[in-house]
Amino acid sequence: MKEQVRANATALLERLNTARAPSPRTRRIVLVLALVLFVGATALAVRSLPPLPDGDRHLWLFGLVAMLAACSIVVNGAEFALSARSLGTRVTLREATRISVLSTAANLLPIPGAAIVKTRALQRLGAKLRIAATLTIAIGIVWVGVAGVIAGVLVATTGHHGVLAAVLTAVGAVVLGIGIAILAVQKTELSSLALVGYALAIEVASVGLGSIRFFLVLRAIGFGGSVAQSATLAATAVVATAAGVFPGGLGLRELLSSAIGPAVGMSAAVATLVAAVERIVSLLVVALMALVVIATDRSDPLVDPLASAQSGKPTCA
Repeated sequence: MKEQVRANATALLERLNTARAPSPRTRRIVLVLALVLFVGATALAVRSLPPLPDGDRHLWLFGLVAMLAACSIVVNGAEFALSARSLGTRVTLREATRISVLSTAANLLPIPGAAIVKTRALQRLGAKLRIAATLTIAIGIVWVGVAGVIAGVLVATTGHHGVLAAVLTAVGAVVLGIGIAILAVQKTELSSLALVGYALAIEVASVGLGSIRFFLVLRAIGFGGSVAQSATLAATAVVATAAGVFPGGLGLRELLSSAIGPAVGMSAAVATLVAAVERIVSLLVVALMALVVIATDRSDPLVDPLASAQSGKPTCA
């Protein structure tokens, strides 16, 4: 079993290591297509929304959404810090958050930017490519699995949509099991139990913060919604981002939200609009934090992986 897991992980790592950024022409085409999907889906959702009295909106909640988006960046930094610690290197929360900001910004590229930035930042700290990439990929898989399980369990507690709840939980559990299996066979400075436990705690916090953001956006724009619906939209966002088809899941997240919304009792228009609005608020927070990083840490060598991800050229193994 361990040998099979290692073989599958190795194949995945080789694919990551040999990946190259698309040509500038392909990158532009992908970006334009993603923007068209995003703008088109959002515009159609706005046109299809039912009218709401102004009093039903609570726009001040967007401030809380922005604060939680910043908290999510910090949690993402804790994920990088865990990888570094498991390899025998400690980084401060400030350094880990800086890498988190850069990796999130890199996810806007039409490549798996976040994975590349984190992997190569670990390399800068002295890690071998294989173990750095393995940890980054495995924790990402755990993230997707946790999102599916949490959404499935919450949908199940509503007593409705039993088939969807079962599918989300089952698929999430399988994906989560794969991520845990990969982490468990790694030889690191942490025990397998500690590494898996910390990873689960971090990803539960990450998915939880995302679910709350979607819930607050629903309230802010004047639509009632349940925690289960919000968690399902958050899981959809995780899948769209992890897919790496479009930069940051741009357009894909909104399309998937419009499809999954009716399955949990939410109109496609509302689900799409909530996904779009949450993205806009989160991107504004990331942009502000990225500007701070660039302005204050321009000479820091850990910034280099972002340029490396943009070029698609591997660093030393």
